[in-house]
Amino acid sequence: DVEVIDDLQEQLESEQCFNALYKTRVRELETELEEKSVIYKELEKNNRLLRDERLVISGELETANNQLLKETNEAEMSKEHVLNLDKQLVALRRELMEVRDKHISMLSGRDNTIAE
Repeated sequence: DVEVIDDLQEQLESEQCFNALYKTRVRELETELEEKSVIYKELEKNNRLLRDERLVISGELETANNQLLKETNEAEMSKEHVLNLDKQLVALRRELMEVRDKHISMLSGRDNTIAE
């Protein structure tokens, strides 16, 4: 009888010890879960902020790219316009030289006529 009671007492103490360890471990896991939950919420918030920032930067990049394309097109058109103006300048200089040569020839002809 005494042995059975001692065994039961020992078993009860073992179960109480296990129960205390179990409760301690549960509290530790709950605390760890709460900490990780806080970290997870912070990460979600940071992720949202980064996503929003990426959208803003993406929009700015698209705007800058469109502006660059516009400026590139304008530069190309300006280059083309300058080339056309250069061609016109060459043609006008040629025409001016022809007119000058005719004028010199005509003056030379007059001088010869007057000298005769």
